Amino acid sequence: MQFVFNDIMVKCPDEMPVQEAKGYVREQLDLKPGQRLVELEIGIDGDEVRLEPHYASVVRVRRITGYLSTIPRFNDAKKEEERSRLKHIQ
Repeated sequence: MQFVFNDIMVKCPDEMPVQEAKGYVREQLDLKPGQRLVELEIGIDGDEVRLEPHYASVVRVRRITGYLSTIPRFNDAKKEEERSRLKHIQ
């Protein structure tokens, strides 16, 4: 089964409850808070759960009305401001 949770692609066995898979995502986010998790592959090997996290190699830092940070750390208003800004393409 595949689903997206907090902008993270999660791939897990069909028999795994979604809430359990989301718990593994939260666990991985807590392990490396400074890195952006983009995908988590969850597998079952006998009685063991195998986690294979994939992190973004490039972190985009954005400046929105005086704040310099990564988008996941913005509050909801700043995230909306970033989504609604005019994109200039050359």
